Amino acid sequence: MSPKEKAKELVDKYINEGICFVGDYSIEKSCALIVIKEVRSFHDKLFFATKGSLLDKYLDEVVEEIKKYNP
Repeated sequence: MSPKEKAKELVDKYINEGICFVGDYSIEKSCALIVIKEVRSFHDKLFFATKGSLLDKYLDEVVEEIKKYNP
């Protein structure tokens, strides 16, 4: 799955759950960004991942796509 597709999937999951809507999807985007932080933290602790790993680069791209995403 491309970073753009993953970003859309994460944000859309929060939108579809109806957590909250303030007009610009900022809350849903924030929730999706928190998920990425948690995945990164888990990966770092479990695998002692270094900056620049394939997953790290992928997550960086997903974060950028979440920030740009406009449903």
